[in-house]
Amino acid sequence: MHRIAKGLLLAAAVVFLFTGTTYGATAYTDYDSFMADLTGTINVLDFEGMDGHIIENNDTVGGVTFSYPEILSIGGISMMVNEFEELGIIDDFTTDYYEDFMNGDGFSLSFAPSNAIGMYFITSNTINNGDFTITANGVSADLDISSTFIDLGDGYYGFFVGIIDDETPIISADITSNFDADPGFYYTVDDIVTTSAVPVPPTILLLGSSLLCLSGAGRRIKKFFK
Repeated sequence: MHRIAKGLLLAAAVVFLFTGTTYGATAYTDYDSFMADLTGTINVLDFEGMDGHIIENNDTVGGVTFSYPEILSIGGISMMVNEFEELGIIDDFTTDYYEDFMNGDGFSLSFAPSNAIGMYFITSNTINNGDFTITANGVSADLDISSTFIDLGDGYYGFFVGIIDDETPIISADITSNFDADPGFYYTVDDIVTTSAVPVPPTILLLGSSLLCLSGAGRRIKKFFK
């Protein structure tokens, strides 16, 4: 009976291990932590070599489709990669290039199933917590100005925001900025990160592991009664 008890305890321990693990979507504001937790092939859309490239509404670049109906509704506005190889906008009606988004501007992304979405928001203006937000799979990741940022020189700084979901594949994300920000600000976007990995639902992991342990316990029971 001692062997049976050990087998059942082992199965219970594995079940506890998996049920005690946190699954689902997690928000990140630290780039290094985000990258360390990624699995699978990492894809980074960094816009290199795309200076001056126009991204029309619903265009796909680097496996990411961009949708910006609200910006488009203003009239004569398109997304464009600026001279610093960052994503901004262009005013089609004049010769002036407004290469930065304004506070209140937002857009949506869609892509192949991924377990993550993240990007840098770049600005030279004063910003506050929550001025940038990424929303995916019902979870929002907000800018945290106390998190690690990168100094790009000339007064420009990059702030990272991202989401990893190890349970449900992410296929789209909404990017928003605070319309009511005081003071207002301008920004661009760079280094959009996705992965090719598809998360495995924890219920499947739990079921498989439990069955494996119970199978082992069953073999031990048969051996005991031989």
